[in-house]
Amino acid sequence: MSQQWYFLRIAIISFCFLLIGCETDIIPLVSPIDSAGYEVELTQNGMVLSGQGVAPDQHRAVFHSEEDIQKWMNDSDASAHYTEVVFGDEVSTIPAGLFENCMSITTVDMGNGVVCVESKAFYGCVNLTSVVWSPSLTRIESSAFEGCGIRELILPQSVTTIQDFAFTNCIELETCFLPDSITEMGCNFTDCTALKMVHLPACLESLEDYSFSGCTALESVTIPAAVKVLGYDVFSDSGIACMVIAGELDVILSLRTSNMPFLKQIVFCGMPPKKYGYVAGESFGLMNNDNSDVTVYCMDKYLENFSPTDGKWNGFSLIALSDLAALPPQ
Repeated sequence: MSQQWYFLRIAIISFCFLLIGCETDIIPLVSPIDSAGYEVELTQNGMVLSGQGVAPDQHRAVFHSEEDIQKWMNDSDASAHYTEVVFGDEVSTIPAGLFENCMSITTVDMGNGVVCVESKAFYGCVNLTSVVWSPSLTRIESSAFEGCGIRELILPQSVTTIQDFAFTNCIELETCFLPDSITEMGCNFTDCTALKMVHLPACLESLEDYSFSGCTALESVTIPAAVKVLGYDVFSDSGIACMVIAGELDVILSLRTSNMPFLKQIVFCGMPPKKYGYVAGESFGLMNNDNSDVTVYCMDKYLENFSPTDGKWNGFSLIALSDLAALPPQ
């Protein structure tokens, strides 16, 4: 009889363990709604979890509306370390400073409705490497992504305005494609030290002061034909070796070879700038230093417009080209 009781106890214990095992395998796939009303999903290994004891480094915040965002901003307990942030299609504006200096965020999905990212919305999010841009986005305000970890920037064709410092000091950024829809762009990429390639908008009319200053990995750039004003020291302390100016500039406010240590070639594809020489009290203009070995190139058909003297123009050696393919390697 004791032996039968022994086997019965073993069977009961085994059955209990089986029930426990089944419960641990059942993971609810419905994300919880917290007391403030916005949705907070706690994810782990690609699954959605709920309940107590979930690791705080696996949080996903989903904002379905701007009301959700406001509730989250007013919630004093909303301090979880979110790694992913998702905005629903009803959200049109990401408010200023929403996730400023949030070190845990790695991914942002803007949905389809976001039109504007306000100033410092993701300022200092050093681990933010991936952004899914809204196809409705038109405006990125000052310092919105300053100091982020974005590696590739390909903005949608809807964007028209990028304010000052929007992507300044993004030291992981390597590739930057700015769509032709952009007509207003401030000083945006200062000290993006990993930036190697940039496509500038075809409709842009000016490059603001210091826009690419400190971009030490940037070796060449083509300035679109629509650009009329080249601001102060746009490429100072950069890695630029060759600068191609596709159109005719109205004015070069300051282009100093002393501030561009790697510059070897300046290519004018059209007429010379209307205003480029040094004017006391006004600007530095296009300046050559005594120890500079920069060469200016122009197209054959515009050579006489540069009025060279003894093969020089504005202190630079001047060489005429039949076309860009004839430009010697750096």
